[in-house]
Amino acid sequence: MKFESAIRGLVMGDSLSTQNATHRLALLSERRVRRFNILQAFATENKHTTVPEPYVHGFSPKYLYPRPSDDVEWFIWSRDVALSKSEFSEKWQEMATLRGTLRIRVSVASALQNISKGMRAPSCGHDNPHYFDNSAMFRALGIFSAMPRDINRLKELIKEDATHTNSEDGVWCAVAIGVLAASIDAGTPTSEAIDIAIDELPQDSWSRREVLRALALSKSESMLKERVMLLEEKFVDRIYPYPYAAPETLGLLISHLQHKEDPYLMFTSSFLHRRNTDSIPGLIGYFLGLQHGDSWMPQTFRTEKVFLDGVSIPDLKGRSIFSE
Repeated sequence: MKFESAIRGLVMGDSLSTQNATHRLALLSERRVRRFNILQAFATENKHTTVPEPYVHGFSPKYLYPRPSDDVEWFIWSRDVALSKSEFSEKWQEMATLRGTLRIRVSVASALQNISKGMRAPSCGHDNPHYFDNSAMFRALGIFSAMPRDINRLKELIKEDATHTNSEDGVWCAVAIGVLAASIDAGTPTSEAIDIAIDELPQDSWSRREVLRALALSKSESMLKERVMLLEEKFVDRIYPYPYAAPETLGLLISHLQHKEDPYLMFTSSFLHRRNTDSIPGLIGYFLGLQHGDSWMPQTFRTEKVFLDGVSIPDLKGRSIFSE
């Protein structure tokens, strides 16, 4: 039951993220997407502070209802691969042949391009300018949900998958978040589980430095609202254009998990990390579901049968998130 709660927490965070509607806009016609982009450019060119939000105009509003998007779909994809005992190398080769139909993170796009050229892991993940992004972290949790008890095999599979799209920090953080989930699931106190996860980050690595810096900044700040602002001002990166760096993502996640909070309050406060809302609410939702079940979630997300819409992986359209 707690695994279903964890997945529902991920679904809730992914569905309510700021970027969700933008991702889901791709389900409409290309003409509608172009029109939205034109309105965005119009606002920029004319120095307007009135900027458009994703809209349907002629399509059903249901297209933009809060429903799962790319992160949940890749979670399900990796869980399926692990459950089927397939080789990740074979599945990534298949995904490379489907590149024209996929809507994906830039790191995954670069990796698939490398695979199409004949490169294999770990080279296809290493020769990638976005090797350090957090895309493999969501897939790591999918792998964990498929095989939570065998920690050594879990780490092997996470590395096998992650090295196709990432390298170094992107891989290390994926392994760390998988180990964090496995430790918490096994009943390890959260503080100890965090230490175990950090041990997966090599000494002197960017990942370890960032996570330890985030923990040091936030450890003594027990008030959630103050902790969020502290991390926003002194930790969150605003130099890199894409807010998906794995070390930053893991640092923010662990900084909040180290404190005991009302789960719904912690979940809703994660949206105050506005630059990171495409990732943090979903990850925090997953771990809060793993720790606390689903009693803190709104009824819609506790009971609704959730089906995927193929936002990122069209072949998953219509798939129930709880079917195996």
